[in-house]
Amino acid sequence: MVAMVLLGGVKRIGRFTEKLVPFMAVLYVILGLGVIVLNIGHVPAVLESIFVGAFTPAGFTGGVVGSLFISMRRGVSRGIFSNEAGLGTGSIAHAASDIKSPVEQGYFGIFEVFCDTIIVCSLTAFTILLGAPEIIYGATAGAELTISGFVNTYGSWVSVFTAIALCCFAFSTIIGWGLYGVRCLEFIVGSKANTIFMVLYSLVAIPGAILNLDLLWGIADTCNGLMAIPNLIALFLLSGTLVKLIRDYHENHQN
Repeated sequence: MVAMVLLGGVKRIGRFTEKLVPFMAVLYVILGLGVIVLNIGHVPAVLESIFVGAFTPAGFTGGVVGSLFISMRRGVSRGIFSNEAGLGTGSIAHAASDIKSPVEQGYFGIFEVFCDTIIVCSLTAFTILLGAPEIIYGATAGAELTISGFVNTYGSWVSVFTAIALCCFAFSTIIGWGLYGVRCLEFIVGSKANTIFMVLYSLVAIPGAILNLDLLWGIADTCNGLMAIPNLIALFLLSGTLVKLIRDYHENHQN
């Protein structure tokens, strides 16, 4: 399925994702809001536990100072998976826009972070904390935690819809990263190797589905770090240019 979409070209990717993403987002948000509504009486206690866990010394360090750094590393790495902030990959998709002003398109990019991290991730957290409070955290994977929260609230029937939504999230992510890879390869060697790359990229989905999860997380975290380092350096060097572009954009619109 990944190969069928990617080998169809950028237009097919656009047509496919513009139908897939709204469906999975709306379904997921509705289910998440339902968990909150059905457990509305427990929401104050959950909010309290979040703030207490975040700001009390014992909760902040977990009793061991070393765990603070582990939490920071995992939090940052998983946050990057949520919104790609700092990696520079999102700009590849935004560059395909027909909007002439890079500043205007950049403002649209801000809402991506808000929707992904603030809305979807917050709903996921509430789904887990409200729907699966008995789960032993750290012993269950993220997807299993989310499914448990939905199942405990709605019953076993919802696991099918939750699995479909999670598959949609993952599938659209795989397709998006395939497009990023093609664009980077084009910059290096031109478009002559696009088809070969897409075929190989599609085949990688097979071992990706069966390899040990800890190994996959380790590979992904390492590769993301290798991407973030040069991109953050470039952002720092281009900060002056960014300020000038934003200033010119607002001056032109005011005039």
